[in-house]
Parts: sequence; structure tokens; C-alpha cells
Amino acid sequence: MRRDVAGLVNPSNLVDFQRFMSIVASYAGQLLNYSNLATALGVSVPTAKRWLSILDQSYVTFLLPPYFKSATRRLVKSPKLYFYDAGLLCHLLGLRKPSELRDFYMYGALFENYVVADARKQSLHLGERPGYHFYRDSNGAEIDLVRQSPARTTLWEIKGTETYHPRLTRALRRIAGTEFPAADQRLVYGGRETMRLEGVRQVPWDRLDFAD
Repeated sequence: MRRDVAGLVNPSNLVDFQRFMSIVASYAGQLLNYSNLATALGVSVPTAKRWLSILDQSYVTFLLPPYFKSATRRLVKSPKLYFYDAGLLCHLLGLRKPSELRDFYMYGALFENYVVADARKQSLHLGERPGYHFYRDSNGAEIDLVRQSPARTTLWEIKGTETYHPRLTRALRRIAGTEFPAADQRLVYGGRETMRLEGVRQVPWDRLDFAD
């Protein structure tokens, strides 16, 4: 990784850039705010944008754009930030053992990052353009992944919990009912069972096939 970016960053800034990567890791699965990133490191916003662009060009991070259905609706415009490599992300966050993951304060975000990155990588592997978005309105109602094509719309809610409960899909079902009434609804979770309840298909994280 260091060799990949060394030619793109001024050598005098490499230490700051490495610290920048650790800060960026703490934003995984969150809305991107360049001002906050720049302030945390003590650099200008243009510098933060340029350095994040280097991570994007190096296939370290990618941005998931928000979904817009109607120009009249107030939706969040900022993209969300993710890492391609979940192992690198964990390393940057200081995680060294699998046993540390479950109790880590960012476990939910790490689980979401893994699933979203897997969706994107599957599309790239098939030579497709990753046409994924997230939905989030100004009140914070959110669907983690939205993929729309002329044939169908698929929605994914992502939860790291191993046990299913109806509340996990409450927001998904409510938003789908008003915004995506004909969509295929799915819950990706940390459990082992595949089932369909209340119109939502539950899919274990290790049996994902986004082409299905």
C-alpha cells in the first residue's frame, strides 16, 4: 500500500498521509464530510480531497452515492465512504485479532463495509458498472443499498446481528412501501438461516450473491 501511494504524495507528507488514512478508516460506513476530515488532520479541504482521491485511484476506498428518486424530495447529498479491503480497514483501526472484532465499537460499520464492498467487487469482477446507491432522507431514514435497473429494484438492509428480529427490517419495509413499492427487499445479517418473513428475504452474510 505504501509503495502504491508513495509516488502520488509528497515524501515530506507521507507521515501525515498515513495518519490521514487512519482517520479516514474511522469514517467507514459514514457520510463523507471533507471539512471534518481536514480539521481532524489540520490540513486544508483541498488537500483532504486530493489525498482521498489518491486512495480512490489506488482502489483503497470508494464512495457510495445517494439515491435520488425525485428532485422535490429532501435527500442527503453527501456520499458514504467505504474500503475495498476489510482487512486493511481493521488494521488501520488497530484491530489485530478476529476476537477483537465483535466487541469493537465500530462493529456494525465494519460489517456494513464488508457487505457493501463485496457487492461492488462482485459487479467489477463481472465487468459491470457498480450501480449501487444508498437511500437516506433528511430525517435519517435509511436503506443501506439500493440497486435499480429497468427490470427490477433491489433493496438491502445490512445488520451484523446473528439473531433475526422484525425491528431489523422495520425501516426497510416502511421506506419500501412508500418509495419502492415493487422492490425486492432483503436483509443481510450475521446469522445462518435463509428465510422470508414479512416480505423480506433474510440472507446470511457468507451466502451473498448480488447477481441473484
